[in-house]
Amino acid sequence: MDFYRIKNFAKTKVKENFGSALLLTIIAGICTAVSSATYIGPILLTPIFTLSLIHVYIAILAGRKPEIKEVFSGFSDWWCAFKITFFQGLFTGLWSILFVIPGIIKACAYSQAMYILAGNPEKGALQCLRESEQLMKGQKMRYFFLQLSFIGWWFLVGITFGIAAIWVIPYYKATMATFYIDIMPSTESEEDAPASSQPSSSQPHRTVTFGNKNR
Repeated sequence: MDFYRIKNFAKTKVKENFGSALLLTIIAGICTAVSSATYIGPILLTPIFTLSLIHVYIAILAGRKPEIKEVFSGFSDWWCAFKITFFQGLFTGLWSILFVIPGIIKACAYSQAMYILAGNPEKGALQCLRESEQLMKGQKMRYFFLQLSFIGWWFLVGITFGIAAIWVIPYYKATMATFYIDIMPSTESEEDAPASSQPSSSQPHRTVTFGNKNR
């Protein structure tokens, strides 16, 4: 799926569920902000709500209205989410010591680890990071330029003193979730898949089911 279709699909889904997307994103943001009263609060809670919002936006992309409780779903995998964030920062930082570009490459390579955890809560942090590297082979440049395509939007957030974030953040998060779905290996066999099938502008050509860990 090209950039236009990825972003158009995400934009359409956010419009359809804008109230839920905004409300749950704000709740996650407030909880993280309140935790900043202590030094360790954001370190622990940011990974949790990052994972929670992945569940929220995947639900939105699937056409389902997420429930309030989903904004706290990341607590069920808080330790693994924390380790993924820690190792992402550690490994990317070590590569960045060599030069900026290797650090950027590794950041892109590890970018899908939290999405993998959201869909496969039985997997460990390092396994999610390794699978993210595999998944991002041949996709890192696409991901990098997709990130760059939001520069204008972030500039708009800045000049509006954050007001534009009401739309930009849900749109951005939905776009990144759509990218993940787009690069996921198809669950269909090549024999079952239509030879000339093309992704439509209204839906991504792959779907994935995300589940919470039950322990």
